[in-house]
Amino acid sequence: MDLTYTPAEEAFRKEVREWLAANVPAEPLPSLDTPDGFAAHQEWERKLYDARLSVVTWPEEYGGRSATLAEWLIFEEEYYQAGAPVRVGQNGIFLLAPSLFEFGTDEQRRRYLPPMAAGEEVWAQGWSEPEAGSDLAAVRSRAVRTDGGWLLSGQKTWSSRAAYGHWLFGLFRTDPGSSRHHGLTYFLVPLDAEGVTVRGIRQLDGEPGFAEVFFDEVFVPDDQVLGAVGKGWQVAMSTTGSERGLTLRSPGRFMAAADRLVSLARAAAGGLGEAERLEVARAWTNTDAYRLFTFQTLTRVQDGETIGPESSINKIFWSEADLHLHETALRVLGARGELTGRAPDAADAGRWLDGFLFSLAGPIYGGTNEIQRNIIAERVLGLPREPRPAGKGPGGPGKAPAGPGPSAPRSADSVAVSSDGRPGARAEQEASGPRSGNPAAVPEKSGSGDRALADSASGGAGRMRFGLTGEQRQFGTVVGELLAKPDADRWAALAELGVTGVLVPEEHGGLGGDETDLLAVLEQAGRGALAEPVVEAAVAARVLAGLGGEPAAEWLPKLASGESLVVFADGPYIPYGDRAGLVLVERDGALCVAEPGAAQPSTDPARRLSGIARTTPIGEGERVGALLAEARDRGAALTAAYLVGVARRMIDMAVGHAGERVQFGRPIGSFQAVKHHLADALVAVEFARPLAYRAAYSLATQAPTASRDASMAKAAASEAALRTARTALQVHGAIGYTLEYDLHRWMRRAWTLAAAWGDATHHQRRVAIALLDTQNTPERLP
Repeated sequence: MDLTYTPAEEAFRKEVREWLAANVPAEPLPSLDTPDGFAAHQEWERKLYDARLSVVTWPEEYGGRSATLAEWLIFEEEYYQAGAPVRVGQNGIFLLAPSLFEFGTDEQRRRYLPPMAAGEEVWAQGWSEPEAGSDLAAVRSRAVRTDGGWLLSGQKTWSSRAAYGHWLFGLFRTDPGSSRHHGLTYFLVPLDAEGVTVRGIRQLDGEPGFAEVFFDEVFVPDDQVLGAVGKGWQVAMSTTGSERGLTLRSPGRFMAAADRLVSLARAAAGGLGEAERLEVARAWTNTDAYRLFTFQTLTRVQDGETIGPESSINKIFWSEADLHLHETALRVLGARGELTGRAPDAADAGRWLDGFLFSLAGPIYGGTNEIQRNIIAERVLGLPREPRPAGKGPGGPGKAPAGPGPSAPRSADSVAVSSDGRPGARAEQEASGPRSGNPAAVPEKSGSGDRALADSASGGAGRMRFGLTGEQRQFGTVVGELLAKPDADRWAALAELGVTGVLVPEEHGGLGGDETDLLAVLEQAGRGALAEPVVEAAVAARVLAGLGGEPAAEWLPKLASGESLVVFADGPYIPYGDRAGLVLVERDGALCVAEPGAAQPSTDPARRLSGIARTTPIGEGERVGALLAEARDRGAALTAAYLVGVARRMIDMAVGHAGERVQFGRPIGSFQAVKHHLADALVAVEFARPLAYRAAYSLATQAPTASRDASMAKAAASEAALRTARTALQVHGAIGYTLEYDLHRWMRRAWTLAAAWGDATHHQRRVAIALLDTQNTPERLP
């Protein structure tokens, strides 16, 4: 795991930062949803293109510079921090281009990509229709074969950028006898063609951010078909996958907005109440979780993995995190939150209100979050599909699909705005800055837009890696196999594997590893509800190693070998105290040896709590105080990793039960209400994991942000585990409320460990202090 950039990447950052400082307009451009603003944004796009910064990861022949994935992330960070204009060509660069690389011909790429990158030709989306919103496969617009091409007829609506754009990409039904996802073809259509009529639609901000487009026997030649005739659904899924995955919403956008929120909160007149402080901390944590999740995805892509329906997890998180961030900003502003940019008292020229209006569309476009939850439940978790009655498709009779699956409606909304529908660009730009150079739009080699990222990076992947090594993953697998066996002397078996000595220095018989070496082990321990003090022993190992002297020489070898149990206890009770040979605690700022007292039965009996009878100081002073503070951070961070495993196991148990339990004549997991509960639990867990990983990395590298990072991880993991426990119980129903079913073991562990080493509120307070009670800019790693 390495969250640093290479010297070459840092040099690239410097180049980008200097160029943006010299070229970003001093005043915001007019809204691109006006004629003058649209033209001004095209001029900006040309300036980027001339500097080879328009599409940094594209091959040079199309105007890019074959940048690495890390360099793309750097570019995005700098672009948003500079407040550069929103990208007028976003639909083409971010959505269509990946599909052109994957499905287009060489001639099509040469024809469409350069003018797209230069902003000369701006593309609109042509997905939704009056009868095809979330149900994209219900499109009725048709294409009829004619000499040399096709005649297109029908209507598209909520088409973003269509009001002033030049081209449209979208689906039309070419087989009149087909239904649903069959018989669709993906067309590239000039909006100035004879028979095309465009009518702008005003959005919440009053400007025509999208439009209706009418087609009256519009001729389109064969060379403007993307992909094979009748196979348009496959191409469309590539496009919509880019819309909800890694590329459309880079972390730079949210990082810039979160930093602005922190500045707003610091400047709040009269200060903030605790409730608002905690929400600011939560919003900033969410943006960092998204950034780290992106690093995690980048590492997976570099390793050759393909990102499939997991992109729906991504889309739900960023859209709802963005909405929460802007709601929090309006809450901080109080009465001024409702003021538009025209009001003399408006904060930041109404930028936060504009951003809020734009964020409202996030859970709608790119496929509504309700649809994404179905996709997660069915394609990621494997829950059964919801039966649907057979019906007549738009192109003729046929069976409706049993559920989203391969035919999932993935690009539109069920209310008013489809995947095409985005509030105006002015709101987006003023809310959080722009978007830019898309890494997905690069040559495709494996059928995955995300995989194309790695294939394009001719400069190499760089050294940034946010994931475990093969050895670390294998270590966790071996521990998981051990825990799957019948109960035995688990502590001795763990010692034999080396688990008890991971953080023990080699000179004392340990492995001399660091906190990241325990991550896979702890996740497996949580999955197995391991009732052994792996966290408490690891914390004790670091404390003794830092203390040195006779205590370290005596007890570290015993801990590493499993001869004796050594634990560090945080709080008034000692976990596993009845077995410990040595118990370390903090009392009044001193490191003490504690003698266990009377048993204190817990709701989780496996923890075997004891009171503290008496303590004997063995160290104090500034150095010991630092050791103790770090011990609390380490305990919180490692417990977060354990809780991720606990939560993931409860999700698996609930999914298994929901797939087998039949009520009303079908598995309960086929009901949407059950699916959505489990999908939300999974989203929470998947975004807690990168925070736990980063906290371990920060401790291992002694990063200055380690304390804050540990608190972010513990808060997120605690909330995810508690949410999952509640969801799992609800899904199981009465059987989950009994001791006859094992779910209670994981629920009890979640309840107790969510409070151990500080609960979520305690750690959110610490994050708020780190962010708001200092004049320094919040530091991020890398």
